[in-house]
Amino acid sequence: MVDRLRGLLPQALDVLARELEGEAPLPAAIHVLRCCGVYGGIAVPTGPTDPELIAAQQQLAEDARQHAAEEAAVTIKRRTFDRFLTGMAADPTGSLLAGAQD
Repeated sequence: MVDRLRGLLPQALDVLARELEGEAPLPAAIHVLRCCGVYGGIAVPTGPTDPELIAAQQQLAEDARQHAAEEAAVTIKRRTFDRFLTGMAADPTGSLLAGAQD
């Protein structure tokens, strides 16, 4: 049923286009505006509207993209070190280190 409705979409758009150019375009225009979500009031912004805040967020995103590989490497090193510390805490006598020195 959904596919059938989607198949009618081009015809419906053609009808709206003809109506917009006809003698009474207002009802068709209202339908188009409703479908686009702009009829019945001013749309509320979905994100920040302060230009300085937007610029700062864009700079942060760009910095994150530029340093993603470096930060991934640091994260891997930290995890490796954390695992080492966990092993040391589990075996405070150092038998893990003794095996490594042999």
